[in-house]
Amino acid sequence: MARQSTAIFNASISNRGIAYCATDSQVATELGAQDTFVRASALRFSPTTVGAWVNFNGTGTVAIRDSYNVSSITDNGVGMYSLNFNNSFTSANYSVAGMGGNDTGANARNECTVELDNAGLATNSCKIGTRWVGAGADLTHVCVSVMGRM
Repeated sequence: MARQSTAIFNASISNRGIAYCATDSQVATELGAQDTFVRASALRFSPTTVGAWVNFNGTGTVAIRDSYNVSSITDNGVGMYSLNFNNSFTSANYSVAGMGGNDTGANARNECTVELDNAGLATNSCKIGTRWVGAGADLTHVCVSVMGRM
């Protein structure tokens, strides 16, 4: 097993040891021994880590409030968007979860959904749709998380 680096640590005053830093491939395949630690920068290679997320306003000119690994959002029409990733996933077999809400009307938060456009999955982007009360609509709050191998 190749080791990238080591760190000396004190488990206690009487028990000293050496821990090995996991390689990126070990993190991606979830391999490693008990004496292996993971660098924070390598966590993005883990399949159990969110690879991208975004919180945006989908009305008018689309505006990203905050995000991780989302470079931009393309407005493809009413309630249709493309999320563009800074760093690509290794395949288009990732998982997408989302939710949305609207700040207008008496039933502002009722029946707001975020849907995945299965035909729009790519390693560097994905397409989503938003609906309000059964019809495609631009929503004021859209939140999406994407999980998969980076």
